[in-house]
Amino acid sequence: MKGLHSQNIIATVKYFPGNGDTFVDSHFGLPTVDKTLEQLKGVELRSFKELIDKNVDMIMTSHIEFPQIETKTVISKKDGKEIFLPATLSRTILTDLLRKQMGLE
Repeated sequence: MKGLHSQNIIATVKYFPGNGDTFVDSHFGLPTVDKTLEQLKGVELRSFKELIDKNVDMIMTSHIEFPQIETKTVISKKDGKEIFLPATLSRTILTDLLRKQMGLE
């Protein structure tokens, strides 16, 4: 990030709140990460928090279900199945967690 900033380039980190532990490519399906918020805080969210504290410019979100964090469900237009709202559309994850709890402005 410092290197990019030294050349007046915007830094983007990805994929919030995490993209590991999936078995589906999000370009072809909807992956699920079945971790608690405490588990994510112990590993995945640590790097994001550090970069937020150092004024990262942007954070790209992951199009993944986090059923232990997001409880709202919707019906998939693709196949009619009930799914958890993915992180990319989740107020719980983007507003409550990323902006309010973790301090992204």
